[in-house]
Amino acid sequence: MNSYNDISNTVEANYNQFVLATSIQQDLMDEAISLRNLLIYQEEDSIQREVTRLEEQNERIAEKIARLGTKENTKE
Repeated sequence: MNSYNDISNTVEANYNQFVLATSIQQDLMDEAISLRNLLIYQEEDSIQREVTRLEEQNERIAEKIARLGTKENTKE
């Protein structure tokens, strides 16, 4: 039974890491869209809005990458 619990914990940890990695990937795609928008927009307020969005996305991505690198999600 202990072996089953070990396997179950490993699967859960791997799944949690997968979900977090997928979330980072989506955030990176959103960031790429914001970068594209910076090249397209000509109005100052639209550009500033995208710059703000990029800064927020960078913070969110950095936080998730840090969490991914810790044992917080592995439960080992």
